Amino acid sequence: GRNQLGADLHCATLPDGDRFPAGQYDFIRLRDAIEHLPNPHEVLAEVRRLLRPGGVVLIATPNEAGLINQLRTPFGLGRNKIATVAPPHHVHGFTPDTLARILTRAEFRICELTTTTPLDRRYVTARNITSQTGPRDMAWKIARALGKGSMLIAWARKEL
Repeated sequence: GRNQLGADLHCATLPDGDRFPAGQYDFIRLRDAIEHLPNPHEVLAEVRRLLRPGGVVLIATPNEAGLINQLRTPFGLGRNKIATVAPPHHVHGFTPDTLARILTRAEFRICELTTTTPLDRRYVTARNITSQTGPRDMAWKIARALGKGSMLIAWARKEL
């Protein structure tokens, strides 16, 4: 981002007190982060504070309602897991409905909320997954086509 766009980029832990001034950012991305947070609402409130009016947050997180996750339950696989990872790593699991609720509660306007797969290079950059091919990839693609992809993608805006 710095080299290609001349953007001022920061990687930080939120909330981090008043380390960053309010209303200074146009875009904040939480990729594979919100499911790890003890209090996701608190962090979203901080993201909202940091964004300028009209600023956008992008969230990518596993989808508890994804087809692959839903198929685990009847077979007794991963009942103690949140989106395929046991706590304490994933503390919260989100469905399209619960992600929409927490964004609305944090006073964001949802622009788009959709599902995708771990193969979607636009949002998910785990090289260990995106470089693999096989039956699992086909299952992910079918799930995405059905609107039940294993990853949630949300674009939300801070209202003016």
